[in-house]
Amino acid sequence: MKPAIRYFLLLVLLVVPAVHSFGQQDDRQNEIDSLTSVIQRSKGIKKADCLVLLGKEYIEDDSGLYFRYINQAGEIYKKQNYYPGLVKMIWQKGYYYSNWIDFEKAATYYHKAAKIAKENNLKYWLGKVWYWLAVDFNRAAAYDSAIIYFNKSYNIYSELKDIVGQGM
Repeated sequence: MKPAIRYFLLLVLLVVPAVHSFGQQDDRQNEIDSLTSVIQRSKGIKKADCLVLLGKEYIEDDSGLYFRYINQAGEIYKKQNYYPGLVKMIWQKGYYYSNWIDFEKAATYYHKAAKIAKENNLKYWLGKVWYWLAVDFNRAAAYDSAIIYFNKSYNIYSELKDIVGQGM
């Protein structure tokens, strides 16, 4: 291979990922800015929902901000007695620990979310929580438990006629 072609390929391999990454940072910052703007103008459940979305932007790189926004959302959901939001907020905490392979801590949050979902007949959320419990049991090689929770999740989504949920 000629040196000029080799140099060009090396340049492409170095520049393209950097440019692509730069674009993603811009997209993420735009998302953060947009959510922050909506949060400042919003009240109640809409504000809480946006706080959850804003928290999710920080799940991988700033746990302090992640939990700050998730907890702020939780306070609003509690004041409004909005149980779907409360379950979502608690589920998000479990999901965080699941991502960091702390299945025991994740399960604690998932069980809290499942309890509230059951008490308030929030079947969609109960199915989602059980699905993620199954995923974590599977990742922890506790296959019998994984099958139990996959089946529970599947049965709920079947009852709801949620084809997407059934295929999770």
